[in-house]
Amino acid sequence: MPGALATGTYVTTGNNAQLFGPMSEAALRAAGIHEPTLVFESGLLVMRFVVVSTGPYVTSFSLHGKQQNGCALLAG
Repeated sequence: MPGALATGTYVTTGNNAQLFGPMSEAALRAAGIHEPTLVFESGLLVMRFVVVSTGPYVTSFSLHGKQQNGCALLAG
């Protein structure tokens, strides 16, 4: 990734929540991945991320488990 200070992979299992900021949302959309801003998930989650001078952002999201749209849940 040009201009990246670092790249990495985040792996977790169990019950978690992810909150995607605008840079992550744009990168995921560009990759054809459409996730809500707030996601509650359970299972094996693998996310790749990039760190640039303006901060980190997620470039891929893969879940083997269940997910719930946190935005829709909070909207009622």
